[in-house]
Amino acid sequence: WNQSAAKGLGSKASFLSLVDRCTMAQLGQRLLGVELEALSDAHRALLLRHIVLIYGAARTLTTQAGEEWGKTMADWWLLAVGGTRRYLHLSACK
Repeated sequence: WNQSAAKGLGSKASFLSLVDRCTMAQLGQRLLGVELEALSDAHRALLLRHIVLIYGAARTLTTQAGEEWGKTMADWWLLAVGGTRRYLHLSACK
């Protein structure tokens, strides 16, 4: 490795970290609004991670199982974090 390549990777990692932080903050604000502020940092991070995983799982299931699965797949997913139960409406992102 040369130094310029290492610097390039460091700046890319920094940029991606910033994008991740901003995206997660916006996603949390969209889905939970003021409720987000009531959660501890650990619960907030866990909740947002679960939301991203749910969207990823739904996308993977639709892609792997084909178009028919996508039509019949539940649009509401249970999201239980920090002793609370919420339902995530995938198509509306609510």
